[in-house]
Amino acid sequence: MAFDTRKTTTLLTELSEIDAPSGFEEPMARYLAGKLRGAGFAVSTDAMGNVLGQRISGKPNAARLLIDAHMDEIGLIITGKADRDGFLRFAAIGSVDPALLPGRRVKLLTEPPVFGVIPILPPHVKKEKNSVSMNELSIDTGGLPFSEDFLGAPAVLCAESGLLGDGAFFGKALDNRLSVAAILTAIDELKETLPANDITVTFSVQEELGLRGAHPASTAAPCDYAIIADADFAEQPGLSSDRTRKFGGGVTIARGPNMNRGFTDTLVSLADSAEIPYQISVEPGRSGTNAEVLQLSGGGVRTALLGTAVKNMHSPVETAELGDALALSQLIFAAMTTDLEKPAEITFGD
Repeated sequence: MAFDTRKTTTLLTELSEIDAPSGFEEPMARYLAGKLRGAGFAVSTDAMGNVLGQRISGKPNAARLLIDAHMDEIGLIITGKADRDGFLRFAAIGSVDPALLPGRRVKLLTEPPVFGVIPILPPHVKKEKNSVSMNELSIDTGGLPFSEDFLGAPAVLCAESGLLGDGAFFGKALDNRLSVAAILTAIDELKETLPANDITVTFSVQEELGLRGAHPASTAAPCDYAIIADADFAEQPGLSSDRTRKFGGGVTIARGPNMNRGFTDTLVSLADSAEIPYQISVEPGRSGTNAEVLQLSGGGVRTALLGTAVKNMHSPVETAELGDALALSQLIFAAMTTDLEKPAEITFGD
């Protein structure tokens, strides 16, 4: 697979700038459905809002491979009117650090959008440095009168995106739009060839609220093997080395009880054969990803977890290495074009 920095940057910029907090993913779902159709996939959307694309190999008794990445992002939701006119109360959608919020510009996803700012006290008048509590914060709309239409409206932090240094990209929602971009790149390459397995791609919703979308998606698309692509923690100050991965170290391949050892070993062998840069990560218990759901789907699924190292996760300046995204895309493509053994049916002897 050829690496086109400009094309990858354009794709990541588009994905990062689409606002799709958990439970409000419709704009992203429409975008991804169009991309899947353009790559020759048959597309459907379930009641949760998951987008599923399928491309059949045409081979008899082909293995069924599912590739999943969640499309949602963290955000905010308006809960009511604050004490003063023009100010709104809000709560978090997903895991949002309140310390990130003061002084930030906010976009309410109303029609048309409404912009506001989250107030911050000047340092001159602060009596002491206290931790920030979400319920003490509000959104200043610049004096707009309160409307019932604000209630339940989602919101996101306004953020820029672009290149950083030599080959890095920053923006909001790279958890998990980087994985989405890697899958889109792989299936675009697949247009030129037939897959070796029956492929289902699921772009799932509401992962940030507890892996919710993966449950119905896995039910709708039974599979023999599953690859979950998600963000991993990159090395940065303040994080212990045993929880982080090398930034620019290639695709992460996870080992642990949440992952099938045989299928994981297969992916490691594919990476070795194709000289795809990778690093092994260890998930000693629950991975906190959709791999938890897929592994337990139906009678059990041979599941693998791939990822990329992302700095500043769950912030408006998440940062990733473009080369890591390419490595993830290359390994996904290798899995789609490699004959996977169809698992035997479970039988009982005497």
